[in-house]
Amino acid sequence: MSILRVDSLSKSFATQSGNFFALNNISLSFSSTGLVSIVGKSGSGKSTLLNILMGIEKPSSGKIFFNNKDISKMSDKEFSKYHLDDVSMVYQHYNLFLELSAKENIILPLLMRGENHKKADKEVDELLKKFSLDYLANQKCKLMSGGEKQRVAILRAIITSPKMLLCDEPTGALDRQNSQIIMQILKQLSKSMLVVMVSHNKEIVEEYSDRIITLKDGKIVDDKLINECFERNANKTKSSYSSKWSKLFTKLNLKLNKKKNIFSALACTVGFASIFLSFGFYEGSQTSQDNALNNNLAVLHASASEKTYFDIVNSPLSYEKSVRPSEESLRKNLREFSSLIYEPNLSYLFPSYPYGTYKNKNIDNFQMVPIYDISLESYGKSLLVSGYPPKEDICEVIVNEEFVKALNETNEEAIDDYFNINYFTSISYSTSDNETPFIKDEFSFDYELRISAVVKEFSFLNTPKVYYS
Repeated sequence: MSILRVDSLSKSFATQSGNFFALNNISLSFSSTGLVSIVGKSGSGKSTLLNILMGIEKPSSGKIFFNNKDISKMSDKEFSKYHLDDVSMVYQHYNLFLELSAKENIILPLLMRGENHKKADKEVDELLKKFSLDYLANQKCKLMSGGEKQRVAILRAIITSPKMLLCDEPTGALDRQNSQIIMQILKQLSKSMLVVMVSHNKEIVEEYSDRIITLKDGKIVDDKLINECFERNANKTKSSYSSKWSKLFTKLNLKLNKKKNIFSALACTVGFASIFLSFGFYEGSQTSQDNALNNNLAVLHASASEKTYFDIVNSPLSYEKSVRPSEESLRKNLREFSSLIYEPNLSYLFPSYPYGTYKNKNIDNFQMVPIYDISLESYGKSLLVSGYPPKEDICEVIVNEEFVKALNETNEEAIDDYFNINYFTSISYSTSDNETPFIKDEFSFDYELRISAVVKEFSFLNTPKVYYS
């Protein structure tokens, strides 16, 4: 009997030119053990399938059965249990809490599930020792290497003994040696649980997979079984959500923000929303998320690149060419995404953290942030505490209160004050011309900027920021 079954699954997105199908009527079944790799070029639907299996996204049509239970028909309680006991996910960029130690990160799912802290602590120690990572137990994750972070992320995902482990490019950010270590761990785990992995690394996939599923344009074009995998009897685990684990984050915030203890509880609330969203089972997270958005300027940007993949003859490897797309190519591809706006600008030339001076003194650790609506008309006027939104002058900027504090001024004193930023950079482009193989563009600026407005944001979430058009 299959532990996981996908029946006629489709996922589509509405575009100006019609529906775009990320997944198009696919059906699959998975045994309860084995390492299954899902491969295909970018845009083939791999990550979409993984997100749907995790419950992060919902299918447009079709059904997913886990242990013969339709996921879409699960009650809130059953869906929470699905994430608490049955499925876990390992992300490409770890999603660890960097200020916490390895042990504190790994123990989180057990505390969320309501286990006794002493018992959970013992389980984590045993797991760290089993995978020879006990030397990392009390080390903060921000001090670890990429390979160590990924191993800690895997241990956090398996501490609850899930029946299915989903991995999104688990070796994508690692070198060859660390990739081999991670894959050996996943291979070992696949003997007792189902491991479903999305990867672009053909060498890793062919070496470790028991089954390889190839997607193209949202459809299955190949499903190759390499090793027969066997079913196992699933042990039922009784779990219930507990909020006792929140003490860990309360303690951390109190320690890091000694002067801001009054706001620590609010910081935990916002932080919890992010945690719950990443695990996919926190009820009511939308409210906390909305509260956070309403008290910070909404700045959402993305950059685009045009990638071409080339196969290497007589080799399982391929190489990637990434270039800046032409304006014509970019506009053509964006027609399918009605919610995106393309604005040609030079913000990519501006450093996030430039060099600045104010009254002949250096300004350190502030961030320059491009903002589409500098007038605050569509969003953000409620955050305005002093001054007026910029209108036409390109040298007028908005700053947050943290920036004003860095200047050692009051909000009122900062309005209409000037500060300077300067920067120099150069960018080289390949021309494919033998006579002139490269073109070097040099860009520099020295601007005197006037503070037009001050906005109030959640201070414990923000560095000093300058918003410019």
